[in-house]
This record gives sequence, structure tokens and C-alpha cells, in this order.
Amino acid sequence: MAVRGQLEIQFNWIFILVAGAVILGFFFSIIVKQQNVSEQKLAISLVNELDAITTGASVAKGAAQRLDLPKAGIDFACSSECTCSFSIGKVSRDFKDKLLFAPKRIEGDDIVFWTLDWKIPFRATNFLFATNERIKYFFVTDDSQESQQLKAKVQALIPEQVNADFITLADVDCNTNPECVRNENYVQVKLVFLNIDPNFGGLQLHESFSDTTISAALITPDYVNFYKRKNLRSQEFDAARAYYVGDAGLFASIFAEDEQMFRCNLQEASRKLGYVSKVLADRMEVFRGDAELIAQGCPYNPGTLDAIRTLAVSQASALNADVLVLRDHASTLNIENEALLRQSCPTLY
Repeated sequence: MAVRGQLEIQFNWIFILVAGAVILGFFFSIIVKQQNVSEQKLAISLVNELDAITTGASVAKGAAQRLDLPKAGIDFACSSECTCSFSIGKVSRDFKDKLLFAPKRIEGDDIVFWTLDWKIPFRATNFLFATNERIKYFFVTDDSQESQQLKAKVQALIPEQVNADFITLADVDCNTNPECVRNENYVQVKLVFLNIDPNFGGLQLHESFSDTTISAALITPDYVNFYKRKNLRSQEFDAARAYYVGDAGLFASIFAEDEQMFRCNLQEASRKLGYVSKVLADRMEVFRGDAELIAQGCPYNPGTLDAIRTLAVSQASALNADVLVLRDHASTLNIENEALLRQSCPTLY
């Protein structure tokens, strides 16, 4: 009987332990589900806030602002089909009509948004750039005229909230310089070579960059080569080329994560340029039909605007080197607009 009693007691304890485990597991699953629901609601709320913030920032011409960043960080991406979105956790939101250039991920205490208008020569749209203090931009220059001109343009326009330094190629290469540039606890580093061949085959970066996310870009007056390190510790980079126009296009090549993000946004910018040039062309047609302006001899020439609109439509579907012709058209249209101003005629923009 004593043995039987002991077995019953052991069985009761086993039953209690199993039942307790089941009950604890049940409540634990409820807690996890509630936590997931709370995190999902928080992420949705943060994404909605960020959507509103970026919408406001994208129309604030020339403004730079620093905002608090969610602890989860923000991810930015553009697919091969040019579906661009930002996400917090598992919640994503499309860029919609915003032209946003940013690294793949931003994490830390805050985020900086900066807006610059894209002029061709009239304002076609605004470009929105995102970064923060944990991302470092090293602008590598030399004494050549092209490099110094690009340096002057970047220095004149880049806001103080962007973490940037201007250095030489010798400062980067540890093969020849034992005091070469090293990482100072930056999560991401971008090397921007201003009209200088980066020569990654012979370039030796400091070992402090071995665990750092590094990207690079070679920017010339006409095009940009985007470089991505093959893997985290590699000294080799893959390259992709794209073309840009205007100061906003220059900075887009600096802040964009890669050629994909750059190209997708520039194609959308070209589409908007087509719309704006159509509006201006309609405005010109009204002026051309005005009897008083005809008698005044106002020189309205539809050819340049038509050329801009035609090129913009083509670049909206396939960005290529033809986009550089926009510079010539923009210069011509600017001259024509100034001629209208001198003759006291209504200008186009």
C-alpha cells in the first residue's frame, strides 16, 4: 500500500507539473501575441507618422531637419520593378510620389531629412535625402579643376547636419599612409570620389573598416559609378553606372543606396518633368495667341519646351546617357526666358 501511495503522489505531481506547464504556455502565448500586436500597432503608427513627415519634408524647398528615429530603425529599398518603400519592422509604405534617396538602413537616435529642388531650369520637383550622425561621408578630392569644382558645389550646398569630411586619396590608402582614415564607430561609411578613379584594386582601407558597411561612388560632371563591396570584409567592389543632371541629381548620387534606387527615382523625376513642361507649354500657347503680346513682338518659341518634354517622357521609362541633353535644353530655355523678361513679356517660369 505504501508503494501504491507513493506512486499516486508521484503521478499527482507529474500531473500538476504538466498541467502547470500547459497553463503557463497558454498564458505565455497570449502575452507573446499581445506583444506582437502591440509592436505591429506601434510600427503602423510610426510608419504613418514617417509618411506624413516625409510628405511635408519633400515640399519644404531647401530645408534640413532632424527628427527622432524609432528604436527599430528604418529600412529603405527599391525593387527591380521600381517599387520603392520604407519600412519599420514588418510594416512598409510606398514612397508614392516622393523622390527619396537614402541608405538601405538608418538606425540610431535621430534621422536627418534634407530637400533640394530639381531645376531644368524651372523647378520640376523636389528630391528628399535621408541620413543621420551614424553614417559618415568621406569626399575624396584631388587638385584637378573638375574635382575642385565638384567639391565647391558640395561644400556650398550640403547642410551642416550631414556628417561629412573632405579628404584626399592619400588619406584613404593605408598602403602609403600609416595615418590613413579609419572608422570612428560609424555604422555605415560612404566614400565619394569626386572625379577621381578610386582604384580599388590597389587601395588598402584601414582594418577598422573590416566590419563596417561600406559603399562608394565615383562622381564625374556627367555620370556616377555606384560601388558595392562584394562582401563585408572584401576589398573588391562591383560597379554600376548612371547619369545625372543638375545639383539635385548630384546629391541624389551621393545619398542613394545604389544605382537601383537612383535610377528608379530619376525615372519618376523625369515623369514629373514631363508633366510640368506640358503645363508650361500650355501656358506658352496662351501667350502665343494673345494679340497684344504678338503686337509687342514677344519671342515665344515652343521648340525648346517640346524637346524637354519629349526627352523627359523617354527618360521616364529608361534612364540613359541621353538625359545629359537636358542640360543644353535647360540652358537654351533659360536664355529664352531672360529674353522675354528684357522685352517686358510674361515669362514662362
